[in-house]
Amino acid sequence: LTAENVQKHYRLVLDHRPVNECCAPLESTWAGYQVPISEGIDSVGAGAWFGSIDVKDAYFMLRYGPEDERYFGFSFWGADGSVRYGVHRSMVMGWCNASFWWSWAFWNLLDTALPEVAKFLLVYVDDVLVWHPVRETCSRILAAVLHAIRVVGGEVPPHKVKLPASEIDFVGLHLTPQGYTVSDSALAELRSVLAQPPTTLRGLRVKLGVAQYCRNLWNPAVSGVEGSLSHLTAPFTDMIGRMTAAGARKSAKLPWTPDHDLAWRRLAGGISGGLIGFHRSEDSTPYTQFVVTSDASPVAGAATLYLLDRRVFLESFGAGEVPMDSDWLSQKGLVVALWMHKWSRAERRYDISDRELYAICKALFAWRHRILECLYRSGGASDVLDNLSEDAGRQDVGRLVAMTDSTATLGRMLARNSYTLKPCTTRDKRWLSWLSDLGDFPEGG
Repeated sequence: LTAENVQKHYRLVLDHRPVNECCAPLESTWAGYQVPISEGIDSVGAGAWFGSIDVKDAYFMLRYGPEDERYFGFSFWGADGSVRYGVHRSMVMGWCNASFWWSWAFWNLLDTALPEVAKFLLVYVDDVLVWHPVRETCSRILAAVLHAIRVVGGEVPPHKVKLPASEIDFVGLHLTPQGYTVSDSALAELRSVLAQPPTTLRGLRVKLGVAQYCRNLWNPAVSGVEGSLSHLTAPFTDMIGRMTAAGARKSAKLPWTPDHDLAWRRLAGGISGGLIGFHRSEDSTPYTQFVVTSDASPVAGAATLYLLDRRVFLESFGAGEVPMDSDWLSQKGLVVALWMHKWSRAERRYDISDRELYAICKALFAWRHRILECLYRSGGASDVLDNLSEDAGRQDVGRLVAMTDSTATLGRMLARNSYTLKPCTTRDKRWLSWLSDLGDFPEGG
Protein backbone atom coordinates (compact mmCIF):
# COMPACT_ATOMS: atom_id res chain seq x y z
CA LEU A 1 0.00 0.00 0.00
CA THR A 2 1.38 3.37 -0.99
CA ALA A 3 0.78 6.70 0.73
CA GLU A 4 -2.79 7.95 0.55
CA ASN A 5 -3.71 10.08 -2.43
CA VAL A 6 -5.69 13.31 -2.60
CA GLN A 7 -8.98 11.44 -2.11
CA LYS A 8 -7.56 9.90 1.10
CA HIS A 9 -7.58 6.48 -0.54
CA TYR A 10 -4.72 4.01 -0.82
CA ARG A 11 -3.28 2.51 -3.97
CA LEU A 12 -2.38 -1.17 -4.13
CA VAL A 13 0.89 -1.65 -6.02
CA LEU A 14 1.92 -5.26 -6.57
CA ASP A 15 5.45 -6.63 -6.60
CA HIS A 16 5.83 -7.95 -10.13
CA ARG A 17 9.61 -8.24 -10.15
CA PRO A 18 9.58 -11.99 -10.92
CA VAL A 19 7.45 -11.60 -14.05
CA ASN A 20 9.24 -8.38 -15.02
CA GLU A 21 12.54 -10.29 -15.10
CA CYS A 22 11.01 -12.66 -17.66
CA CYS A 23 9.66 -9.94 -19.98
CA ALA A 24 11.76 -8.90 -22.96
CA PRO A 25 11.98 -5.11 -23.46
CA LEU A 26 9.47 -3.69 -25.89
CA GLU A 27 10.67 -2.36 -29.21
CA SER A 28 11.62 1.31 -29.30
CA THR A 29 8.55 2.16 -31.40
CA TRP A 30 6.38 1.61 -28.33
CA ALA A 31 7.88 4.69 -26.71
CA GLY A 32 5.93 6.86 -29.16
CA TYR A 33 2.69 5.95 -27.40
CA GLN A 34 3.93 7.32 -24.08
CA VAL A 35 5.35 10.77 -24.79
CA PRO A 36 7.04 12.52 -21.83
CA ILE A 37 5.02 15.49 -20.60
CA SER A 38 7.97 17.80 -21.33
CA GLU A 39 7.67 16.88 -25.04
CA GLY A 40 3.92 16.64 -25.31
CA ILE A 41 3.36 20.09 -23.84
CA ASP A 42 5.10 21.60 -26.90
CA SER A 43 2.01 20.75 -28.96
CA VAL A 44 -0.19 23.15 -26.99
CA GLY A 45 -0.92 26.52 -28.56
CA ALA A 46 -1.02 29.95 -26.95
CA GLY A 47 -4.25 31.74 -26.05
CA ALA A 48 -6.12 28.51 -25.33
CA TRP A 49 -8.84 27.29 -22.99
CA PHE A 50 -8.06 24.12 -21.06
CA GLY A 51 -10.05 21.19 -19.73
CA SER A 52 -8.88 17.85 -18.35
CA ILE A 53 -10.02 14.30 -17.64
CA ASP A 54 -8.58 11.69 -15.27
CA VAL A 55 -9.67 8.14 -16.11
CA LYS A 56 -10.47 6.03 -13.05
CA ASP A 57 -8.65 2.71 -12.64
CA ALA A 58 -7.25 3.00 -16.13
CA TYR A 59 -5.07 -0.12 -16.16
CA PHE A 60 -7.95 -2.27 -14.89
CA MET A 61 -9.83 -1.54 -18.11
CA LEU A 62 -7.47 -3.93 -19.93
CA ARG A 63 -7.75 -7.70 -19.47
CA TYR A 64 -4.99 -10.27 -19.77
CA GLY A 65 -5.56 -13.02 -22.32
CA PRO A 66 -6.61 -16.36 -20.76
CA GLU A 67 -3.30 -17.91 -21.80
CA ASP A 68 -1.36 -15.14 -20.04
CA GLU A 69 -3.16 -14.99 -16.69
CA ARG A 70 -0.90 -17.67 -15.23
CA TYR A 71 2.05 -15.27 -15.43
CA PHE A 72 0.29 -12.93 -13.02
CA GLY A 73 -0.46 -15.35 -10.20
CA PHE A 74 -0.11 -14.48 -6.54
CA SER A 75 -0.40 -16.05 -3.10
CA PHE A 76 -1.94 -14.73 0.11
CA TRP A 77 -2.89 -15.83 3.60
CA GLY A 78 -6.47 -17.05 3.93
CA ALA A 79 -8.72 -16.33 6.92
CA ASP A 80 -7.93 -19.78 8.34
CA GLY A 81 -4.16 -19.19 8.13
CA SER A 82 -3.64 -21.30 5.01
CA VAL A 83 -1.89 -20.16 1.84
CA ARG A 84 -4.32 -19.29 -0.93
CA TYR A 85 -3.62 -18.66 -4.63
CA GLY A 86 -5.14 -16.50 -7.34
CA VAL A 87 -4.50 -14.83 -10.67
CA HIS A 88 -5.01 -11.26 -11.87
CA ARG A 89 -7.31 -11.01 -14.86
CA SER A 90 -7.03 -7.24 -15.24
CA MET A 91 -3.79 -5.39 -15.87
CA VAL A 92 -2.26 -4.00 -12.69
CA MET A 93 0.36 -1.46 -11.72
CA GLY A 94 3.73 -3.06 -11.14
CA TRP A 95 4.10 -4.90 -14.43
CA CYS A 96 6.90 -3.26 -16.41
CA ASN A 97 4.91 -2.98 -19.66
CA ALA A 98 1.58 -1.89 -18.16
CA SER A 99 1.92 1.82 -18.90
CA PHE A 100 2.93 1.15 -22.52
CA TRP A 101 0.01 -1.20 -23.18
CA TRP A 102 -2.44 1.25 -21.63
CA SER A 103 -1.02 4.19 -23.61
CA TRP A 104 -1.24 2.16 -26.82
CA ALA A 105 -4.86 1.15 -26.10
CA PHE A 106 -5.94 4.68 -25.15
CA TRP A 107 -4.24 6.17 -28.20
CA ASN A 108 -6.09 3.69 -30.43
CA LEU A 109 -9.40 4.59 -28.81
CA LEU A 110 -9.00 8.32 -29.35
CA ASP A 111 -7.52 7.91 -32.83
CA THR A 112 -10.50 5.78 -33.86
CA ALA A 113 -13.22 7.85 -32.21
CA LEU A 114 -11.90 11.41 -32.59
CA PRO A 115 -9.14 11.59 -35.22
CA GLU A 116 -10.17 15.08 -36.32
CA VAL A 117 -9.42 16.65 -32.91
CA ALA A 118 -6.27 14.70 -32.06
CA LYS A 119 -4.07 17.80 -32.25
CA PHE A 120 -6.12 19.37 -29.44
CA LEU A 121 -5.52 16.45 -27.07
CA LEU A 122 -2.52 15.73 -24.86
CA VAL A 123 -2.57 12.31 -23.20
CA TYR A 124 -0.25 11.50 -20.31
CA VAL A 125 -0.93 7.97 -19.01
CA ASP A 126 -4.53 8.27 -17.66
CA ASP A 127 -4.75 12.07 -17.76
CA VAL A 128 -6.12 13.87 -20.83
CA LEU A 129 -5.66 17.57 -21.51
CA VAL A 130 -8.14 19.16 -23.91
CA TRP A 131 -7.30 22.60 -25.27
CA HIS A 132 -8.67 24.93 -27.93
CA PRO A 133 -8.60 28.68 -28.65
CA VAL A 134 -12.44 28.77 -28.52
CA ARG A 135 -14.06 27.92 -25.20
CA GLU A 136 -17.23 26.40 -26.70
CA THR A 137 -15.18 24.14 -28.97
CA CYS A 138 -13.06 23.06 -26.02
CA SER A 139 -16.25 22.08 -24.17
CA ARG A 140 -17.51 20.05 -27.15
CA ILE A 141 -14.20 18.19 -27.49
CA LEU A 142 -14.16 17.47 -23.75
CA ALA A 143 -17.69 16.03 -23.95
CA ALA A 144 -16.75 13.89 -26.97
CA VAL A 145 -13.71 12.44 -25.17
CA LEU A 146 -15.85 11.62 -22.12
CA HIS A 147 -18.40 9.89 -24.34
CA ALA A 148 -15.73 7.81 -26.11
CA ILE A 149 -14.27 6.64 -22.78
CA ARG A 150 -17.67 5.69 -21.36
CA VAL A 151 -18.76 3.84 -24.52
CA VAL A 152 -15.90 1.33 -24.08
CA GLY A 153 -16.66 0.84 -20.38
CA GLY A 154 -14.35 3.40 -18.86
CA GLU A 155 -15.26 5.50 -15.86
CA VAL A 156 -14.53 9.16 -15.21
CA PRO A 157 -15.90 10.42 -11.87
CA PRO A 158 -17.34 13.96 -11.98
CA HIS A 159 -14.71 15.27 -9.55
CA LYS A 160 -12.00 14.17 -12.00
CA VAL A 161 -13.32 16.33 -14.82
CA LYS A 162 -12.15 19.95 -15.06
CA LEU A 163 -14.33 22.09 -17.30
CA PRO A 164 -12.72 24.60 -19.69
CA ALA A 165 -10.88 27.43 -17.95
CA SER A 166 -8.19 29.91 -18.93
CA GLU A 167 -5.82 28.47 -16.31
CA ILE A 168 -5.56 24.89 -15.10
CA ASP A 169 -3.27 22.52 -13.18
CA PHE A 170 -2.30 19.42 -15.15
CA VAL A 171 0.07 16.67 -13.90
CA GLY A 172 2.12 19.06 -11.78
CA LEU A 173 2.12 21.94 -14.28
CA HIS A 174 0.18 25.19 -14.17
CA LEU A 175 -1.05 26.14 -17.64
CA THR A 176 -1.98 29.68 -18.66
CA PRO A 177 -2.85 31.21 -22.05
CA GLN A 178 0.77 32.39 -22.41
CA GLY A 179 2.68 29.31 -21.23
CA TYR A 180 3.30 26.99 -18.31
CA THR A 181 5.23 26.67 -15.10
CA VAL A 182 5.25 24.28 -12.13
CA SER A 183 1.96 24.24 -10.20
CA ASP A 184 1.71 25.53 -6.64
CA SER A 185 1.00 22.04 -5.30
CA ALA A 186 4.05 20.58 -7.04
CA LEU A 187 6.17 23.50 -5.85
CA ALA A 188 5.00 22.95 -2.25
CA GLU A 189 5.86 19.26 -2.51
CA LEU A 190 9.25 20.11 -3.98
CA ARG A 191 10.07 22.51 -1.14
CA SER A 192 9.01 19.86 1.36
CA VAL A 193 11.23 17.26 -0.31
CA LEU A 194 14.25 19.59 -0.36
CA ALA A 195 13.73 20.89 3.19
CA GLN A 196 15.96 18.18 4.65
CA PRO A 197 18.98 16.57 2.97
CA PRO A 198 18.81 12.82 2.26
CA THR A 199 20.68 10.23 4.31
CA THR A 200 20.63 7.17 2.00
CA LEU A 201 21.39 6.50 -1.64
CA ARG A 202 17.76 5.72 -2.38
CA GLY A 203 16.61 8.88 -0.61
CA LEU A 204 18.99 10.98 -2.67
CA ARG A 205 17.72 9.47 -5.93
CA VAL A 206 14.09 10.09 -4.95
CA LYS A 207 14.71 13.73 -4.03
CA LEU A 208 16.69 14.41 -7.20
CA GLY A 209 13.94 12.72 -9.23
CA VAL A 210 11.36 15.14 -7.85
CA ALA A 211 13.70 18.06 -8.57
CA GLN A 212 14.28 16.80 -12.13
CA TYR A 213 10.54 16.86 -12.84
CA CYS A 214 10.51 20.53 -11.76
CA ARG A 215 13.84 21.34 -13.45
CA ASN A 216 12.49 24.44 -15.21
CA LEU A 217 12.24 26.13 -11.81
CA TRP A 218 16.04 26.42 -11.86
CA ASN A 219 15.86 28.62 -14.92
CA PRO A 220 19.21 29.41 -16.61
CA ALA A 221 17.52 32.27 -18.46
CA VAL A 222 17.05 33.95 -15.07
CA SER A 223 20.05 32.85 -13.02
CA GLY A 224 22.62 31.68 -15.59
CA VAL A 225 24.13 28.23 -15.90
CA GLU A 226 25.35 28.25 -12.30
CA GLY A 227 21.72 28.45 -11.23
CA SER A 228 20.62 25.56 -13.47
CA LEU A 229 19.65 22.21 -12.01
CA SER A 230 22.46 20.40 -13.83
CA HIS A 231 25.06 22.64 -12.17
CA LEU A 232 23.53 22.59 -8.68
CA THR A 233 23.03 18.80 -8.57
CA ALA A 234 26.49 17.93 -9.95
CA PRO A 235 28.00 17.11 -6.50
CA PHE A 236 25.14 14.72 -5.78
CA THR A 237 25.00 13.00 -9.17
CA ASP A 238 28.78 12.49 -8.88
CA MET A 239 28.19 10.89 -5.48
CA ILE A 240 25.54 8.56 -6.92
CA GLY A 241 27.91 7.55 -9.72
CA ARG A 242 30.72 6.70 -7.32
CA MET A 243 28.50 4.74 -4.94
CA THR A 244 26.79 2.83 -7.75
CA ALA A 245 30.14 1.92 -9.31
CA ALA A 246 31.26 0.62 -5.92
CA GLY A 247 28.18 -1.63 -5.68
CA ALA A 248 26.51 0.25 -2.83
CA ARG A 249 23.04 -0.86 -1.72
CA LYS A 250 20.06 1.44 -2.02
CA SER A 251 19.98 1.75 1.76
CA ALA A 252 23.67 2.68 1.96
CA LYS A 253 24.43 5.76 4.05
CA LEU A 254 25.68 8.77 2.10
CA PRO A 255 29.26 10.04 2.69
CA TRP A 256 27.89 13.49 3.54
CA THR A 257 30.26 16.38 4.20
CA PRO A 258 29.85 20.08 5.14
CA ASP A 259 30.42 20.90 1.45
CA HIS A 260 27.41 18.77 0.56
CA ASP A 261 25.35 20.60 3.17
CA LEU A 262 26.26 23.90 1.53
CA ALA A 263 25.50 22.54 -1.96
CA TRP A 264 22.13 21.24 -0.77
CA ARG A 265 21.17 24.63 0.65
CA ARG A 266 22.10 26.23 -2.66
CA LEU A 267 19.91 23.72 -4.47
CA ALA A 268 16.93 24.30 -2.17
CA GLY A 269 17.34 28.08 -2.29
CA GLY A 270 18.08 28.36 -6.00
CA ILE A 271 14.50 28.16 -7.30
CA SER A 272 14.04 31.09 -9.67
CA GLY A 273 10.91 30.12 -11.61
CA GLY A 274 9.96 31.58 -14.94
CA LEU A 275 7.30 30.94 -17.56
CA ILE A 276 7.93 28.66 -20.56
CA GLY A 277 5.91 30.02 -23.45
CA PHE A 278 3.61 28.07 -25.75
CA HIS A 279 4.46 28.17 -29.44
CA ARG A 280 3.33 25.66 -32.06
CA SER A 281 4.71 25.48 -35.55
CA GLU A 282 1.19 26.32 -36.82
CA ASP A 283 1.47 29.67 -35.05
CA SER A 284 4.60 30.72 -36.95
CA THR A 285 4.48 33.84 -39.12
CA PRO A 286 6.89 35.44 -41.62
CA TYR A 287 8.14 37.48 -38.69
CA THR A 288 9.17 34.54 -36.48
CA GLN A 289 12.68 35.06 -35.10
CA PHE A 290 14.54 32.57 -32.92
CA VAL A 291 17.49 33.54 -30.72
CA VAL A 292 19.47 30.94 -28.82
CA THR A 293 21.86 31.87 -26.01
CA SER A 294 24.29 29.62 -24.19
CA ASP A 295 26.30 29.65 -21.01
CA ALA A 296 28.81 27.20 -19.56
CA SER A 297 30.40 26.55 -16.17
CA PRO A 298 33.13 24.03 -15.30
CA VAL A 299 30.50 21.39 -14.50
CA ALA A 300 27.44 22.13 -16.66
CA GLY A 301 26.11 23.88 -19.74
CA ALA A 302 22.78 25.51 -20.54
CA ALA A 303 21.01 27.02 -23.55
CA THR A 304 17.83 29.05 -23.88
CA LEU A 305 15.62 29.45 -26.95
CA TYR A 306 13.80 32.78 -27.28
CA LEU A 307 10.99 33.65 -29.69
CA LEU A 308 10.84 37.27 -30.88
CA ASP A 309 9.22 39.42 -33.51
CA ARG A 310 11.81 39.69 -36.29
CA ARG A 311 10.95 43.31 -37.00
CA VAL A 312 11.68 44.31 -33.40
CA PHE A 313 14.86 42.26 -33.33
CA LEU A 314 16.25 43.63 -36.60
CA GLU A 315 15.45 47.22 -35.65
CA SER A 316 17.56 46.96 -32.51
CA PHE A 317 20.14 44.70 -34.11
CA GLY A 318 20.79 47.13 -36.93
CA ALA A 319 21.23 49.97 -34.46
CA GLY A 320 23.68 47.90 -32.44
CA GLU A 321 21.36 47.98 -29.45
CA VAL A 322 20.99 44.24 -28.82
CA PRO A 323 22.63 43.64 -25.43
CA MET A 324 24.17 40.28 -24.59
CA ASP A 325 21.96 39.50 -21.62
CA SER A 326 18.70 37.72 -20.91
CA ASP A 327 16.89 40.81 -19.60
CA TRP A 328 16.47 42.42 -23.02
CA LEU A 329 15.51 39.12 -24.66
CA SER A 330 12.99 38.33 -21.90
CA GLN A 331 11.41 41.79 -22.24
CA LYS A 332 11.15 41.65 -26.02
CA GLY A 333 10.53 37.95 -26.49
CA LEU A 334 9.40 34.73 -24.88
CA VAL A 335 11.38 31.76 -23.55
CA VAL A 336 10.04 28.69 -25.38
CA ALA A 337 12.64 26.03 -24.57
CA LEU A 338 15.46 25.27 -22.12
CA TRP A 339 18.34 22.82 -22.40
CA MET A 340 20.63 21.80 -19.52
CA HIS A 341 23.44 19.29 -19.38
CA LYS A 342 26.04 18.15 -16.87
CA TRP A 343 29.46 17.76 -18.49
CA SER A 344 31.03 14.33 -18.62
CA ARG A 345 34.59 13.85 -17.46
CA ALA A 346 35.85 14.23 -21.04
CA GLU A 347 33.67 17.27 -21.75
CA ARG A 348 35.02 19.04 -18.67
CA ARG A 349 38.40 19.17 -20.39
CA TYR A 350 37.01 21.33 -23.19
CA ASP A 351 37.91 24.99 -23.35
CA ILE A 352 35.15 27.29 -22.07
CA SER A 353 34.43 28.57 -25.60
CA ASP A 354 34.15 24.99 -26.86
CA ARG A 355 31.68 24.20 -24.07
CA GLU A 356 29.49 27.15 -25.06
CA LEU A 357 29.53 26.08 -28.71
CA TYR A 358 28.85 22.49 -27.71
CA ALA A 359 25.83 23.65 -25.71
CA ILE A 360 24.48 25.53 -28.75
CA CYS A 361 24.90 22.56 -31.10
CA LYS A 362 23.43 20.01 -28.69
CA ALA A 363 20.50 22.24 -27.77
CA LEU A 364 19.66 23.02 -31.39
CA PHE A 365 19.93 19.34 -32.22
CA ALA A 366 17.38 18.61 -29.49
CA TRP A 367 15.10 21.38 -30.81
CA ARG A 368 15.75 20.73 -34.53
CA HIS A 369 12.28 19.41 -35.43
CA ARG A 370 10.55 22.27 -33.69
CA ILE A 371 12.75 24.96 -35.26
CA LEU A 372 12.71 23.51 -38.77
CA GLU A 373 8.96 23.02 -38.82
CA CYS A 374 8.34 26.55 -37.51
CA LEU A 375 10.64 28.22 -40.02
CA TYR A 376 9.62 26.30 -43.09
CA ARG A 377 5.91 26.23 -42.29
CA SER A 378 5.86 30.03 -42.55
CA GLY A 379 7.08 29.97 -46.14
CA GLY A 380 10.64 28.68 -46.22
CA ALA A 381 13.90 30.37 -45.32
CA SER A 382 14.29 32.14 -48.69
CA ASP A 383 10.62 32.93 -49.42
CA VAL A 384 10.08 34.46 -46.01
CA LEU A 385 12.69 37.15 -46.54
CA ASP A 386 11.03 38.13 -49.81
CA ASN A 387 7.74 38.63 -47.97
CA LEU A 388 9.24 40.90 -45.32
CA SER A 389 9.19 44.66 -45.64
CA GLU A 390 12.34 46.30 -46.95
CA ASP A 391 13.23 47.60 -43.51
CA ALA A 392 12.89 44.19 -41.83
CA GLY A 393 14.17 41.92 -44.60
CA ARG A 394 17.88 41.85 -43.90
CA GLN A 395 19.15 38.75 -45.64
CA ASP A 396 22.49 38.93 -43.84
CA VAL A 397 20.76 38.08 -40.54
CA GLY A 398 19.35 34.57 -40.22
CA ARG A 399 16.03 33.72 -38.65
CA LEU A 400 17.94 31.63 -36.12
CA VAL A 401 20.59 33.72 -34.37
CA ALA A 402 23.01 32.25 -31.82
CA MET A 403 24.30 34.78 -29.32
CA THR A 404 27.27 33.94 -27.14
CA ASP A 405 30.80 35.17 -26.66
CA SER A 406 32.09 32.33 -28.83
CA THR A 407 29.79 32.51 -31.85
CA ALA A 408 32.40 34.19 -34.02
CA THR A 409 34.66 31.16 -33.51
CA LEU A 410 31.87 28.79 -34.57
CA GLY A 411 31.02 30.94 -37.58
CA ARG A 412 34.61 30.83 -38.83
CA MET A 413 34.78 27.06 -38.27
CA LEU A 414 31.59 26.49 -40.26
CA ALA A 415 32.77 28.79 -43.05
CA ARG A 416 35.92 26.70 -43.41
CA ASN A 417 34.18 23.35 -43.29
CA SER A 418 30.63 23.69 -44.59
CA TYR A 419 31.55 22.78 -48.18
CA THR A 420 33.41 19.61 -47.19
CA LEU A 421 30.75 18.62 -44.65
CA LYS A 422 27.75 18.75 -46.96
CA PRO A 423 28.47 15.54 -48.90
CA CYS A 424 29.11 13.56 -45.71
CA THR A 425 26.55 11.15 -44.28
CA THR A 426 27.29 10.91 -40.56
CA ARG A 427 24.69 12.43 -38.28
CA ASP A 428 26.96 15.02 -36.63
CA LYS A 429 28.36 16.26 -39.96
CA ARG A 430 24.91 16.51 -41.52
CA TRP A 431 23.87 18.50 -38.49
CA LEU A 432 26.77 20.93 -38.86
CA SER A 433 25.90 21.38 -42.51
CA TRP A 434 22.29 22.19 -41.66
CA LEU A 435 23.41 24.54 -38.92
CA SER A 436 25.72 26.43 -41.25
CA ASP A 437 22.90 26.90 -43.78
CA LEU A 438 20.20 27.97 -41.33
CA GLY A 439 22.02 29.66 -38.47
CA ASP A 440 23.53 33.09 -38.23
CA PHE A 441 26.45 33.83 -35.94
CA PRO A 442 27.15 37.56 -35.62
CA GLU A 443 30.81 38.50 -35.34
CA GLY A 444 31.71 39.45 -31.79
CA GLY A 445 28.32 38.39 -30.46
